[in-house]
Amino acid sequence: MTLARSGLRSAASRAARRRYSLERDTPLVALAAARQVVEEAARWLGVELPDALAVWLAGRARACYARSASFRAKLARRGGDEDREALYAYLRHWLAARFHETEPALFARLPAGYAWGGAELPAGVCAAAGGDPLSVEARGLMVT
Repeated sequence: MTLARSGLRSAASRAARRRYSLERDTPLVALAAARQVVEEAARWLGVELPDALAVWLAGRARACYARSASFRAKLARRGGDEDREALYAYLRHWLAARFHETEPALFARLPAGYAWGGAELPAGVCAAAGGDPLSVEARGLMVT
């Protein structure tokens, strides 16, 4: 039986979880970022993904932030957009790992760099659509 299950967690551990909060300490909103990452993957893969996946990712980000000083430092060291992008990289990594465990066929369809959080899915290209999902009219409105 683990300490967590036996209820014997240390007072310091409980206090640390209450002391650090991703949403309170930073301008980042874990659930919003997680939903964006899940939506990005769903569009790329051409499948519907459950909302529970975004909730799970957000919970993982909050738990890591509360428990890990190095994780907190990585999200707070850059400032601005770079902190958000660091969170997105972690969320993408965790999503790819989840697919690897539970949905190997979906994992195999992700770009190689996505699994280590370093690569975003290419903008404007959807694997399921086989190319650019923009209409001719939308394409005409874009400034090149």
